[in-house]
Amino acid sequence: AQWFAVAASLGLGQELEVAAARAALAQVADGARPVAINLSPGVILAGALDDLLAGVDARDVVVEVTEHAPVESY
Repeated sequence: AQWFAVAASLGLGQELEVAAARAALAQVADGARPVAINLSPGVILAGALDDLLAGVDARDVVVEVTEHAPVESY
């Protein structure tokens, strides 16, 4: 968790989230199912989820929305 806090303080939080999710999703190709990824609302709304799930069977993925980031608008 500390890595994510440091990355966020440097303006690199979303990039680290996406990199971590991409690494987790690589496990699907290796036969791990299901794989859970945890993303902030900002990453999801920026369109990164669509990119991450491209080429992955979404039935093998559990997406969790992190509780650590505030949601500005529902």
